[in-house]
Amino acid sequence: MYIRLSVCMLITIFSFPVNAYLYGVEGNMGHIQINPEQLVFKTGKAGDSVTLAASSFDATPFTGHWVTTSNATSEQNLYMRYYTTFVSSLPSGTSDGWFKLTDAVEFSSISVDFPVTSQRKLMLTSEGERTVGYNGSPATATAFIPWVSMIILKFRLTKDAIDTPTYIPAIDLFDYMAVYSSGDSSDAERLAFLNTISSPVQFRFSVTPGFISVPDPMCKVYPNQLDIDFGVFPVSKINEQVIQKTLQMTCNKNTSLKMIISGAGGTIDNGLYVLKTNRDDVVVQVKTDHLADPQGYVHGLTPVKDIPFAIPLSFDIKSIKSGVEPGDIVSNGWIVFSYE
Repeated sequence: MYIRLSVCMLITIFSFPVNAYLYGVEGNMGHIQINPEQLVFKTGKAGDSVTLAASSFDATPFTGHWVTTSNATSEQNLYMRYYTTFVSSLPSGTSDGWFKLTDAVEFSSISVDFPVTSQRKLMLTSEGERTVGYNGSPATATAFIPWVSMIILKFRLTKDAIDTPTYIPAIDLFDYMAVYSSGDSSDAERLAFLNTISSPVQFRFSVTPGFISVPDPMCKVYPNQLDIDFGVFPVSKINEQVIQKTLQMTCNKNTSLKMIISGAGGTIDNGLYVLKTNRDDVVVQVKTDHLADPQGYVHGLTPVKDIPFAIPLSFDIKSIKSGVEPGDIVSNGWIVFSYE
């Protein structure tokens, strides 16, 4: 499953209230792309965090130009602040400034106040709306990009993921940034949401779907995915189809684990796990031979360090109605190993 993220930012530029000029920035959408493979946590335990600077992720800078309406001559040094105030469909994170991405991962960013550039000043010398750029020159194609290189993003685990890759879906976030003409960020705080721009700048922050990296697990299982193909057979042979598979587990120390077989809509029947299929006349049963537990499909495993541990699995098809129609059968599930 993945959640797409889009970010919408309002950007306002303003002078001191006594002047009451309207300053605005217009331009194209900026974009930051985070690949979950970049999130390599050192310990994989709750509280572990990863910090990404702009140089470590793909970014398409926002490009735009200044637009101002004024009837007086003025010169302003411009400053910018990147805010970590997000609006999301997910609850907030475990502490202030952190926002929940998944049940195991939260996100924050480091706000940085910095001048746009020392030589970039907003100089107003004529009445009416016009575009200004470096030192007041026309800026129809002047890029406004410095904030991209200053953004610092942080990701933090809220649950232990020592041996379990944690899946991050795509995410929807909304953010904003303020540009202001005073070095005092309190002005930006007070007027950050002042809606005086007819076409607000949009900024998109996205995390692509995928698994974050965790330290090498204590145990590894091969293969990490089973593809079972029963092939083509007559309807009359529906209850005679059986396929055997074996998983190989190797651990770097003696340990105890629990193995659970599961699937969407599946059930447990006398120690067998029954996977639901795309039909109402056929199911797929999963057995584990000597590991079978008639009380439920949870099995205890005790691998020995560096000695391969075989986990036999048996898959068979069973009809649950007297009449079975020809056609495709599709089913899926998963096997989860957890440490005691």
